[in-house]
Amino acid sequence: MTGMAFVGFVQNPYTAVALLSLGGFAHQTLSVTVITMSSDLFKRSEVATVTGLAGTCGNAGLLVANLMIGGLVATIGCTPFFIVFAALDLVGAALLWALVRERNFDPARSEAEVRNK
Repeated sequence: MTGMAFVGFVQNPYTAVALLSLGGFAHQTLSVTVITMSSDLFKRSEVATVTGLAGTCGNAGLLVANLMIGGLVATIGCTPFFIVFAALDLVGAALLWALVRERNFDPARSEAEVRNK
């Protein structure tokens, strides 16, 4: 994820493509993790709704970001955006780590919840 921050600083185009590829792979790994977490965090009857809402919000954010970034890249260049994108992936991972972990793990309670889903 953080490799993308250095794309604007490298001179070799092959290195830039390698860094973008590495960043894209890491980002997709995080995205897949987030989408599959809905089956762990929500009831069976809610998973499709939550996944659909996550996809809708993600695509709406993508639309807004693309509209904003086009004009800003022409004004200030690409390098700041690569740095911000790398930082945002780390922020997203940190938020997931902080917000989506079970506090008091009780194996008996977890098994009962799984059976009830």
